[in-house]
Amino acid sequence: MKLVHSESLGLTLDSINASFELGSKSTPKQREAAKHWLISRVGKPGSFRPGFAGPTEIDRNQGVQLFTGERIFSYASVGHILGEESARALQLLAPEDSQVKEILEITKANVHELMLREPGRYCCGRCTVALWRFLTVSDFKEREWQIDSGILHLKTMHSDDGRWHRYPFYYTLLALSDIHTDDALDEKRYAAPAIERMLRRPRAPEPFGQRREVVMRKILSQI
Repeated sequence: MKLVHSESLGLTLDSINASFELGSKSTPKQREAAKHWLISRVGKPGSFRPGFAGPTEIDRNQGVQLFTGERIFSYASVGHILGEESARALQLLAPEDSQVKEILEITKANVHELMLREPGRYCCGRCTVALWRFLTVSDFKEREWQIDSGILHLKTMHSDDGRWHRYPFYYTLLALSDIHTDDALDEKRYAAPAIERMLRRPRAPEPFGQRREVVMRKILSQI
């Protein structure tokens, strides 16, 4: 499968995430090319902060879709979310690469600053979920405490239908599927009735219908 889409950081991350989340086949050569391309985007115009990969012109002008299908148009959100997702991808693609390690040290320092005001959170719900996505694979020294703080806030955002106010449902489930704490388990159980309702409905258009179903069934398997 093709991983690098040189016209779009969003599409490139989508392909990389598919390779990890769905087990889509990619070769070592393709993963190496993806690593180098992501590194080449660090510090580009539109980068949210030092250590973050920058969106392309198409990403900035047209917005992006998250792996689970939610659309993001805000310039700031596109920069932040793609930056967090890029850091996650680099960590997964090449955790022992010296250049990747150097970049991620800068990223972690900036992530620490982002959470100074609100532990485990940054900005809106979708940006917070992107932050958790990076933290779950990072060796960030306060990772567990920051994730726990974020999930405690998520508990205060319950709606009356198994969803959350401010937090995008499917993208939040995607992050929760990689968090294995008691509080995260509570949130998975809270969302279970909504998940079961969604699974009885017609799928969303592909590829997001399949992806959402995979994520929802993964959550149910964890409770």
